[in-house]
Amino acid sequence: MISNPDGLTAVTISPTQIDLEWNDNSADEDGYSIERSQGSEVTWQVINVTDSDDNHYMDESLESSTRYAYRIRTQIDVEYSSYSDEITAITENAPSIIIDVDS
Repeated sequence: MISNPDGLTAVTISPTQIDLEWNDNSADEDGYSIERSQGSEVTWQVINVTDSDDNHYMDESLESSTRYAYRIRTQIDVEYSSYSDEITAITENAPSIIIDVDS
């Protein structure tokens, strides 16, 4: 069984940047698949696959004053873990920390 990441947080850095961090709960992952949806849309897109042992991603070139939602999952070969909790952040005046933990 693949360990899924948890503790996903988002920090608005600027009107066009959101910084993501999470807990790396896997010892042998190939990377983490990061997905994003924008505004009121619930359409998820893979925006990046990190290297192994990464637990940080800076999402850049975003639209200002826009709501973004994120989720991630661990990737090992062609298999994936369950998704992390979803987190939302709004690009606006920085810095602000937004933590949204779905129970």
